Amino acid sequence: MNRKLLFLGINLSSIALVATSAILFLTDATSDNVSIYSNFQIALQINLFHAIVLFILALAKRKYNDKNLVNTGYIFTLSTLILALPAYIGVLTGNEIMFELASISGLIGLICGWILLTKSFYDIYFAKRR
Repeated sequence: MNRKLLFLGINLSSIALVATSAILFLTDATSDNVSIYSNFQIALQINLFHAIVLFILALAKRKYNDKNLVNTGYIFTLSTLILALPAYIGVLTGNEIMFELASISGLIGLICGWILLTKSFYDIYFAKRR
């Protein structure tokens, strides 16, 4: 198991846990800020999903021994934080513009990470079968 990828996954999971706990205890859901809470839910789902992907990559790193998996983990972590942190802060401050501005760059990073991950697994697994 790769410790770098495992560390990144644990950090993403802990950030999601702390943000969710803070938002549950420090804010209240009203009809005025429903769209802000929906942005938070989207960011939280993306955060948790990519944390699970990093855990799976940490297990796969041992089998495939590919350096690109660690780079993909860094891309996933950075892109997820770019996407999620403004959404978390937006719920606490009541400002949803931050999420809209950061979502474009975060989503582009996540798409690049998934393309790199697909290429890496294709080069390792399918290219050897030919």
